[in-house]
Amino acid sequence: MDALTGPPRDHDHIGAWAWVDEGAGSVRARVFPVRYGIAEDEATGSAAAILCARLGRAIEIRQGRGSRIWASPLGDGFVEVGGASVLDEVRDY
Repeated sequence: MDALTGPPRDHDHIGAWAWVDEGAGSVRARVFPVRYGIAEDEATGSAAAILCARLGRAIEIRQGRGSRIWASPLGDGFVEVGGASVLDEVRDY
């Protein structure tokens, strides 16, 4: 995961993840939403919710340069997401 420099060719919005410790539910994830002018999203709650729902279990996601996101399935397709993020840079939009 750390070796990624951006999305694969011909992709402009992609997320990638891998288990750090599957038994503990620890994941390393990276999201590259370049179509929106952002090289990498340092803490992506929406991607965390989707991944948690697909895995069907509680996870802790290590993302960006120090952000942590916790996600837990609640049932009926709902997911609870929370965490702590690290400010990477300030941008004007």
